[in-house]
Amino acid sequence: MARQRFGADFIHEMNNTRVPYGMLAIWFLGQESVVVKGGDTTVYIDPYLSENPKRTFSAPIQPEHITNATYCLITHDHLDHLDLATVSVMGRNNAGTLFMAPGYCHAEMLNRGISHEQLLLARTGEWWEGSNIHIKAVPAAHEELEYDAELGHRYVGYIIKLNGVTLYHAGDTIIYPGLVVSLKEEAIDIGMLPINGKTPSDL
Repeated sequence: MARQRFGADFIHEMNNTRVPYGMLAIWFLGQESVVVKGGDTTVYIDPYLSENPKRTFSAPIQPEHITNATYCLITHDHLDHLDLATVSVMGRNNAGTLFMAPGYCHAEMLNRGISHEQLLLARTGEWWEGSNIHIKAVPAAHEELEYDAELGHRYVGYIIKLNGVTLYHAGDTIIYPGLVVSLKEEAIDIGMLPINGKTPSDL
């Protein structure tokens, strides 16, 4: 019961946080899961809320608490990024939420109740424009780049322009040729990078 009360309080805090232009509010849910808010737009990235004995701490909310998602961005199809148990509840409880994910994720998401109308393809290198937000998927190398002519890149990160701030969420990636140069062109204000166990010499 304590966790459920904390979850409702957590959402209440998000909903009542006023974010001035030129700023973002960010909440961490564990792993690479974050919530980003700018203005009246709330973006969930890789919401991973399922129980797992390897987690260092329990997620601060449960899927049924999420009723405020404007967008949900998925970086790739691994279970700690595409948490189908969470995504399915989000889709059911947030009919207006738009989900963006690589093509590799779409079949499973559709099978778990996300509608075709809610689901957007993460097209790398292209800006997608929504209400008060711009989103661009960036290829990620989860050890290496994986690309399919029909499905696109299997792993992505996202550049988000919201409320006058440019944020980069890398997903799971290592540095690959051209990544740093392409990111420098975007004048990123906030970079969110994974801890992947690699040493600098491996990169």
